[in-house]
Amino acid sequence: MNRPVVLVTGFPHQSVAGRLARTLLAHDREAELRLLVPKSQEERGRAFVAALPPDEAARTQLLEGDPWALDLGLSGAEYRALAAEVTVIHHAAQTTQLGMDRDEAMRRNRGSTVEALELAREARRLDRLVLWSSVSVSGTRKGFVLEDELDLAHGTRNAVEESMRRSELLVRAERDVLPITILRPGLLVGDSRTGAIDPTEGTYHLLSLMISAPPDRPMPMPARPEMPLPLVPIDYVVRAGHHIATDPRALSGTFQIVDPDPLTAERTFELMARAIGRSIPRSVLPPYLANRLMRLPFIQPGGGDPLPRAFLDQVGTEVVYDDRAARKLLAGTGIACPAFESYVEAMVRYVREQHYGARVHGATA
Repeated sequence: MNRPVVLVTGFPHQSVAGRLARTLLAHDREAELRLLVPKSQEERGRAFVAALPPDEAARTQLLEGDPWALDLGLSGAEYRALAAEVTVIHHAAQTTQLGMDRDEAMRRNRGSTVEALELAREARRLDRLVLWSSVSVSGTRKGFVLEDELDLAHGTRNAVEESMRRSELLVRAERDVLPITILRPGLLVGDSRTGAIDPTEGTYHLLSLMISAPPDRPMPMPARPEMPLPLVPIDYVVRAGHHIATDPRALSGTFQIVDPDPLTAERTFELMARAIGRSIPRSVLPPYLANRLMRLPFIQPGGGDPLPRAFLDQVGTEVVYDDRAARKLLAGTGIACPAFESYVEAMVRYVREQHYGARVHGATA
């Protein structure tokens, strides 16, 4: 019997890729998993496999390579073998690390997508190519953004958004000839159960700043109070994305994985402040002024983690992302986005413990 063979790029340094690998192994007991791992990450890759249950470890193979290198950095024999056996490609190597320079962003995002598409064209058994994109491809677009919409009349706010948009354009151009599904997660926050959040995410930096700032200092709100914020927990994103990617109805479609009932900026910052134990932000500043103020010594003593300007631009853009097609495919599955209120305290606790240890301004965590 020919088993499904699933390739995941972006492993293990992309948080979505690592969680996706575990989800794939747990939900499809027949599937063989191929994880593309850069040489610098081999130790982490081996540790991941060693921690798996024996039956899952036996179905997992590490491939030393690079998602943006020619033929994924594989040898000729390895590449031909992969093209002959792979049935599903999850291209999750798209970097969302804001602030990256344009050349590097293009090399990583557009370059890796070119290689993923090339493999998809050569794959003899391909059932699906899944591009893990982002709602941020909408750039400066305001208002209501449809799932299959990619309005090029609006610009992008930084090089990473531009590179991700170009990546999605490449993939969309192949939808008539390749079995493609595009997933667009919202702005990732922590795991809704553990609170674990990737330290490269803007929300991590924001929470770090709110925790470290003296409690008697004012904290501005970098978005209008009534604006909805497209925050979404990573565990929901991976569960929903995995399910959508296995649905035949998702072929050729684009799906935005967001909180269908996003909180306003005012409510979000209120919940964060209460979980931290500080006063609720009241003043509203444009992103560039909030960015300057939040870097001042009396707000951020000792420098601390800078709050990325690109993140402030994201949360300062008035936009709502449609997810009706995604919710249609998730109906009846039990996969639903947890409410921000249910995990904000876990997220704050995680950031405090990871970044600051047990004591913050004399209080025990």
